[in-house]
Amino acid sequence: MLKYLRIQNFAIIENVEIEFGSGLNIISGETGAGKSIIMGALNIILGGRAKSDLIRSGTNSASVESLFDVVDRGSIQGVLDNTGIEIEHDELIVRRIIQPNGKSRAFVNDVMVNVGTLNLITERLVDLCGQGDQRLLQRQNEQLLWLDRYAENDPIRNFVKERFQAWKQKLNELKRLEDDSADKERRVDFLRFQLKELEEAKLQQGSEDLEIKGELDILSNSETLLNFAREAESAINGCDDGNKAILDVLGALVNRAEELCKTDTNLTPAYELMNSLKITLEEAGYFFRDYMNNIEVDDGRLEGLNHRYNLLTQIKRKYGPSLKEAIESREIFRNEIESFENHDENVQIVTAAVNEARSLFDEEAERLSEKRKVAANTFATEVEKELAELNMERAKFECLLERSEEPSSYGIDKADYLLAANPGEDAAPLHKVASGGELSRIMLALHNVLSSRGGVRVYLFDEVDTGVGGKTAAVVGRKLQRVADNSQVICITHLPQVASFADRHLRVEKSVSMIDGEERTSSNVVQVAGSDQVLEITRMLGGMEDSSEALANAESMILSAKNMKDSGRDSSSDIAANE
Repeated sequence: MLKYLRIQNFAIIENVEIEFGSGLNIISGETGAGKSIIMGALNIILGGRAKSDLIRSGTNSASVESLFDVVDRGSIQGVLDNTGIEIEHDELIVRRIIQPNGKSRAFVNDVMVNVGTLNLITERLVDLCGQGDQRLLQRQNEQLLWLDRYAENDPIRNFVKERFQAWKQKLNELKRLEDDSADKERRVDFLRFQLKELEEAKLQQGSEDLEIKGELDILSNSETLLNFAREAESAINGCDDGNKAILDVLGALVNRAEELCKTDTNLTPAYELMNSLKITLEEAGYFFRDYMNNIEVDDGRLEGLNHRYNLLTQIKRKYGPSLKEAIESREIFRNEIESFENHDENVQIVTAAVNEARSLFDEEAERLSEKRKVAANTFATEVEKELAELNMERAKFECLLERSEEPSSYGIDKADYLLAANPGEDAAPLHKVASGGELSRIMLALHNVLSSRGGVRVYLFDEVDTGVGGKTAAVVGRKLQRVADNSQVICITHLPQVASFADRHLRVEKSVSMIDGEERTSSNVVQVAGSDQVLEITRMLGGMEDSSEALANAESMILSAKNMKDSGRDSSSDIAANE
């Protein structure tokens, strides 16, 4: 049940708080007072499109917040669990904020959700029925869904949808294979060329290019490195050029320091440092001697490494950016070639999978179709009965089921609602023969038939009484009341006959006030009860509110509606005589 609605800076509404009750909640008001704005705000909560022009002039954002009582939340528990939304005190708070850039943010119990998730939750709580939905009723898929709701086919219909999607997925896979076959030979030739290039490169590891680069740096500078090593070794150990070796000079100093330490022990630290330096210098001499013996000046190897490095650079440029990716590409090409070589076998395997998936879909679709056929006649009979009570006593309503040209996620059926509004007329599809008033009554009849079938617990009717009046309007009111026996109903109406059945009556008022020297228009919502409701019904009847006759007429209409609610009667003979 929708318990509370708060609307801020939305269109001409500055700040409105509305408390709804169980049963039938009626919203009335003068034309232009803002009734449709309230329904628009409710639509935003249900995941409707949010546009920046909905923000009240002079403000930065608009917000709509609602509180639902979800004691019976089995239908939404799975979605709540998947999104991590927790419920406390059996309450669900849905909030939506519209920003100037046209974007919006949605929250469910303070958890931010996207519009898709918001739709999944609210569509299981609320059914919005407006004049746009009357147009939807003329579509065959929508008609099929109404029949499924009546037959309580939701579980099997969802299963059929899953089977259909599985079949389509396999079908798309087969189509891709068949499309590939047309281009197979050219693709295979190109893959083999690429694979040959990679295999001839004999790539062994992902760091070979780095190792070659290091060796190339050495070989390219081998002469310079060798000369340096020779020069350093000669300086340390001496050579035939007559210059004293550094090691000889240092050795002599070490020997003298050792002797002098006997005279003055303060020289001992200096002696130890020079002796350590002598040992280090000897090791450096050995290093340079070995380095000269090991360094390689090989023009042939240098040329070979340059050639290999250039090849690896080219491979990286084509298949890289690194050798690791090039090696991975080699494996991918091998697998793809193998896949093409097994193409015919793969086509056979996928074809078998397509046939199996289609067989499973057909099996469930046939089962769903049979359930629809069983329900179609009783569904039409119940709708026809409701229409008769809505002053369409001679109307004939049919639910025609036929095999669809192509299977779909709805199954293998298409439904068409046929109407013969008057005797002697042939039944024809709704979009060809039903007037706006007749569509309104058909929508109401459908909701009455389905209201006892469970599912959603809140129905929003936006002027579903369009095109009706007189006795029919009073019956519409009683029908709405009957829907409200099992669910909460919130209805915008301009008909006093409908409003008189309200369990809670809300009036939308528009006012103009001066703010900062400018006139600003605002809408407000107040509850009317007792004498206030009588005055509102009088206004809706078009009577003078200070006329005793008009007031008596309104009181009589409210009393008549109350008697009908209390007695449970809803035939046209029980409608008050104030028509």
